[in-house]
Amino acid sequence: MQLVVVGMHRSGTSAVTGLLSQCEIHAGAPSEHFPFDAWNPKGYWERKEVVAINELALSSVGKSWLDVEGFEPDLVPPETRAELDQRISQLVGSLDEHRPWVIKDPRFCFTLSLWLEHLVDPICVMAYRHPGEVALSLKRRHEWIPLEFGLALWERYVMESIALSRGLPRVSVCYNRLLDDPSGETSRLVSSLRSLMGDTLVRAPSASQLSELIDKSLSHCSAGAHDAQLSPSQEELWEALRAERWETLEDMAGAGTTDSWFESLAPVLYELTQLDERYRALKWQHEQRLDEGIRSASAMLQTELEAKDQALAGLRREAELRVIEVEALQAETQTLRVQLDEHEARLREAQCREQTSTADLERLSDELRIERRSGDRMSRRSHRLEHMVLEAIDGARTLDRLLSETRSSESWRVGHSLTRAFNSVLLRSRSEGTEDTRFGVENQLDALAAELAETSALPSLSVCVLTQNNCRTIGSCLASVAEFADEIIVVDSNSSDGTLDVVADEPKVRVIAHDFADIASQRNVYLGAARCDWILSLDADEVMGSEFATALPRLLRYPDYVAYWFPRYWLCSLTPLRYVVNDRTYPDIQLRLIRNRPGLEFRNRVHQAIDILGRHLVLDEPHLFHLHYLLHDREQREARLSQYEQLSRGSGSGIYRSYYIYEETSFRVEDCQEELNLGDHELQRLMSHLAPMSRSEDSP
Repeated sequence: MQLVVVGMHRSGTSAVTGLLSQCEIHAGAPSEHFPFDAWNPKGYWERKEVVAINELALSSVGKSWLDVEGFEPDLVPPETRAELDQRISQLVGSLDEHRPWVIKDPRFCFTLSLWLEHLVDPICVMAYRHPGEVALSLKRRHEWIPLEFGLALWERYVMESIALSRGLPRVSVCYNRLLDDPSGETSRLVSSLRSLMGDTLVRAPSASQLSELIDKSLSHCSAGAHDAQLSPSQEELWEALRAERWETLEDMAGAGTTDSWFESLAPVLYELTQLDERYRALKWQHEQRLDEGIRSASAMLQTELEAKDQALAGLRREAELRVIEVEALQAETQTLRVQLDEHEARLREAQCREQTSTADLERLSDELRIERRSGDRMSRRSHRLEHMVLEAIDGARTLDRLLSETRSSESWRVGHSLTRAFNSVLLRSRSEGTEDTRFGVENQLDALAAELAETSALPSLSVCVLTQNNCRTIGSCLASVAEFADEIIVVDSNSSDGTLDVVADEPKVRVIAHDFADIASQRNVYLGAARCDWILSLDADEVMGSEFATALPRLLRYPDYVAYWFPRYWLCSLTPLRYVVNDRTYPDIQLRLIRNRPGLEFRNRVHQAIDILGRHLVLDEPHLFHLHYLLHDREQREARLSQYEQLSRGSGSGIYRSYYIYEETSFRVEDCQEELNLGDHELQRLMSHLAPMSRSEDSP
């Protein structure tokens, strides 16, 4: 059997083809497919040769996947048609050695008739998805494609695929049902295929294979997609697809529809799409080369470390042998001292005896001198061996110097985190005395192995933000930290100003709705939800400074601290970037970066506190940039002050007044020493949402 997967782009054709491969239907080797990327992490399952053939057919008449209106296979020039027939015949011949097989390309919706002439037992597998989700997915990938155009393009693809597959055995898969009920939709697909191909040719995938392939969290276009404004014909087409009313669908495909603006807009959009695809390809190649360079440098560094480890192990073994010899000599010396004490006792006893003769005394004295000379020789041997141990220690210090030279090399700087771990062990070894000679080297190597394991990967980071009607600033807040976050948790208190529409564009965001009680309670919600190693806590009207990118890896990897305090600027102007200074507003130290551990809990109703079990550090940079003064005039700030005073029941009201009504204090305005961590586009968008005083030097 020869299976051909057809369907509109972003309609789940890749997932369906991957599913068929798990049913032991030949889909080709990974090297024959286009590689996965951020838009399709599970892989495209598209053979490069299939796509090349279909693109040649479209381009030969001046068309593309985006500009398909008016394409007819009969319009393909004869010389191109001959080349296409030859390439299709060769590919089908090679695939027929592995029957049953499957190929996939959304362009089959228009080029299928070119392939059917070379297929003997074709089965058409149709993948379809709600048109609103398809249009929204296209727009997320190519932002210049209007939703209306995406809906019209979906309609053309579906209509053409129905028309071209008329009379062929059809099997359909709804991508929406596949995400909601992977097991049920897969069972339906397997049952349909077995009825056409026989039970022995199709194997149902295991539960683990299915869970690995179908991941609903990778679909980001469900929310709001069903609100798209479908035309009556599109509504009718979607309902017929869902019900699989093939006769109705074939009648609709026979009638056909054409939008008046469709043909004129498609070429422009295609050019933009081509430029975007080339940019993404170049970016992908650059990242691959960068990864390859890092791997090469890491391998070189690992080789150097192994050589140094071997040298250090040799010195350790030599030192252990010297220690054993010293212990043996010390035992022998002790034995001689005991014997010497015995001889001295015997001498004293002989001297006390009145009957002892002079000859006996001289003999005993000679024996005593002989024993003392023997003891002196053994003592000198002991000193020589102790000197040899000191030489071994000097050798370890020489290794320390060689490691310092290695640290100054280019490859070592690439692995600076490994260097720091190794160096910390050597520093400890220098602070220890010679009494630790037997065990010091071995203990240092064990510590080094543990610290190298710690620095092998950057710990993960959860960015946590509280929101309540912060549509003006939440986008800039997330933009300043999104590239560093493994997840973003937004705890929202019933926002009604479009805040959630802004955060919906960020794929890392997870929104948790929670009614507001007090600030500490809101923060405790994201403490319980955070899944990463560290938590970065931000307010929605804060933006992180530009030094954050440099400082973050060092802060996350440093093992001695569990929390960090950041200084905060209270901004009064964006151009130039300036802040207010009085006895409270700078440096306004804020605890924001915390190691995620069980039992963390905020307390206090207003400016909350948290118990940190471990060492924490107050930093000079990076800065937080507080936008409060730029968002609120004095009347609004006085209302905020009144709210805080009520929540705190009058405690600390003078402190809050110094922050929010700074005009009543002795203050000054200074230029910021750090930039916002925002690009020019995001900075301009932020300025458009702020009060006029924030855009010039007219501010205080």
